[in-house]
Amino acid sequence: MNASQVGPRAWSLLGMWLGPRWILLLMALTAPVLALVRTELHGVALHGDSVTYIAVARNLTAGMGFTHFDGTPLTGWAPLYPALIALIDLALGVQPLSGARFFDAAAFGLIVFLSGLLFQRYLREPFLVVVGTAFVLLSPDMLRLSTYGLSEPFFILLTIVFLLGLNRYLNKNSLLTLLLTALAVGLAGVTRYMGVTLILAGAVAILVNGRCTVRTRILHLLLFCAIASLPLALWALRNIQLTGLPTASRGPSKYPLYYNLYYTFVFHLNWFFPVYFIGVTATSRGALAVLAAVAGYLAGALLKPRDLLRWSRLAAWQLDAVSIFYITYVSFLVALATTFGLERIGYRYLSPAFVPVVLIILYLMEQELFSAGKTISFALLGSLIRIPRSRLVIAALVAVFAMAAVREVVTIARPVEPDNNVNHFVWQSSETIQLAKSVWLSQGEETPLYSNVPFALYVHAGIPARWVPAAHRHQSSEPRKPVTSLAGLWPESPKALLVWFDAQAKGHLFGVESLREIADFKTVARLEDGTVYEVSSR
Repeated sequence: MNASQVGPRAWSLLGMWLGPRWILLLMALTAPVLALVRTELHGVALHGDSVTYIAVARNLTAGMGFTHFDGTPLTGWAPLYPALIALIDLALGVQPLSGARFFDAAAFGLIVFLSGLLFQRYLREPFLVVVGTAFVLLSPDMLRLSTYGLSEPFFILLTIVFLLGLNRYLNKNSLLTLLLTALAVGLAGVTRYMGVTLILAGAVAILVNGRCTVRTRILHLLLFCAIASLPLALWALRNIQLTGLPTASRGPSKYPLYYNLYYTFVFHLNWFFPVYFIGVTATSRGALAVLAAVAGYLAGALLKPRDLLRWSRLAAWQLDAVSIFYITYVSFLVALATTFGLERIGYRYLSPAFVPVVLIILYLMEQELFSAGKTISFALLGSLIRIPRSRLVIAALVAVFAMAAVREVVTIARPVEPDNNVNHFVWQSSETIQLAKSVWLSQGEETPLYSNVPFALYVHAGIPARWVPAAHRHQSSEPRKPVTSLAGLWPESPKALLVWFDAQAKGHLFGVESLREIADFKTVARLEDGTVYEVSSR
């Protein structure tokens, strides 16, 4: 036995002893433990979207329907995730915040387990199946998402179910499998609006399925699209009836195509190497140049053009459902982010593509790792170096796993910063929030209260605060409207309160100085982290 076979053979023996499914189950049970440990240490990290989901779940259990904490109808977010959290509350008496904590931890465990089953579908070697599953378990991004109270973990879970079902359908031509897969896609569409990419990917896979006649393909396509799109279509009709739009209105994007491609590239690399610091400490073009130069050198030194072409063809055709979904999802995301005002592309938006990327890489590794006698030759400092590909791959896996383990420990130990977490202890101890609550209660709960961080007031004071008026739509390139356009319209009542947090400047909102032009301000108190104002209309 040569050195390159030690790792795979050891994992194969372990798999024979425990059984492949038991290894996957063990890792799947570890995943929710990691998530629960992190939330036990720091609490559920509450992003703005997280607060929206928790508030909607609370309003559902209170009989107020799908509404935000300020009473406005929910349209910018899909409804299934908060509905499930509300159902947990009604069935088990677990409050939405705790329900989200345990639900997302369980979803993380199922993601790990079903990822392992997906890897088994495509990989012959148990060694690589275990490697891939362990890498999903050790992903700091997956762990982070599972402790935020967000809909991404459940959406990723449904995506993997879709990939498993689509793969089985393409190999068995089972109509029942297709219908069940369409049902999972329908649920994904009302979990996140990006579920439309699953409909598109499924439609493409059905059309290119050479195992069926054209007539059968068309029939299956119609059935799949009808079932998969029905829940989202019904939700869109409800939104149109309430607001005239199928979802929330968004302005044109402020991020150009090259910017979105750059961050897509950075966060793909960041899944395997801690390179994100390059993107935040250098200019966009400078970071891109550095990364492109490094990637170009490594590609030129280690790979040949015919290898890249062969690998691309292998990934495209042998991975069928996985490659179709990956191409569809990432292309649609980049196009959407370039057209409409979304948050910058980052690990959240790209997270559904993580498991497919791991599978694609492992599949290509399998073609090389178990090909005897293959070496890689490259020049370094004038010398020709030859390295067996198997040894290089194993060394790379060891290095990546070491970095992943360290990043996972750091993710568990470190709380999310207050800029992206209104459940941080900084917010919990905020004097401004406590004063705002007492002033609001003294003036009567019917008094409208505005803020540049209404989520924090809702979470820690139970105040259904409203947003300060926006000068333009969030993340949009549209020009700022003049504050005078709000004269006589804001505040909406003769008297109101405004709570302004100093460290949370949001560029799309009007600031206090601008709003002074259209309303009268009286300072109630100036505190360390913010100011409370009484506002009167003119």
